[in-house]
Amino acid sequence: MQCPKEFGDINSSDDHTAWSDFSFAFKQWLFFAESMFESDFRHVEEHPTVVVTFHDNPQGMASRERSKRLYSILAGILKQRPLKVLRQVTDANGLEVWRQLNSLYMPRTKGRSLALLNAIMSYPNFQKDRSTLEQVQNLERVADEYRRSSGRDISDDILLSTLVRVLPRDVQRHVQLTMSETSTYAEVRELVVAHERILSTGLVTGFWLTLALDHWGL
Repeated sequence: MQCPKEFGDINSSDDHTAWSDFSFAFKQWLFFAESMFESDFRHVEEHPTVVVTFHDNPQGMASRERSKRLYSILAGILKQRPLKVLRQVTDANGLEVWRQLNSLYMPRTKGRSLALLNAIMSYPNFQKDRSTLEQVQNLERVADEYRRSSGRDISDDILLSTLVRVLPRDVQRHVQLTMSETSTYAEVRELVVAHERILSTGLVTGFWLTLALDHWGL
């Protein structure tokens, strides 16, 4: 995995649009390199108004060292206004830099939360020329942004109904046949992803028939 491209445009308003994609790509790259960063970032993003400090214990010291490495990494890829934000943060506190950038470009506002909710509920239909898994992950990314913006998880029913609605018509019909009253988003997601995995084997019809028989208890 390659480190994401530099972030920071001369026109700072463009950074608001670009932040979501940059943030996602950067975190995937960083977490792949060192998984311990994931808990650091989760804490920072779930407490956007709390200045990042570190406890004086082994766990806190380890987090501080990771934060310093993060500062060096960000110093090498941030430009323009984001770089100015970094330079104003003392003690090479990279996690504090991230908190400030995330608060700047993804503020928790009612308007943004409603816009993200509307984006989920009006999500465009999946395209057959793109990976289903990729498109499912993009939908979940918007849902995750909504959670960070509003401080609340999106309803499982909303995610499930959106997923079923945007599926290609043939997959949608099969999913509706195999769903039950207790089906969850996670369960249907797994069915959809499994369908794509076996699509090239020529066993798709048998796959859905088996699910239907299991569902009907036959």
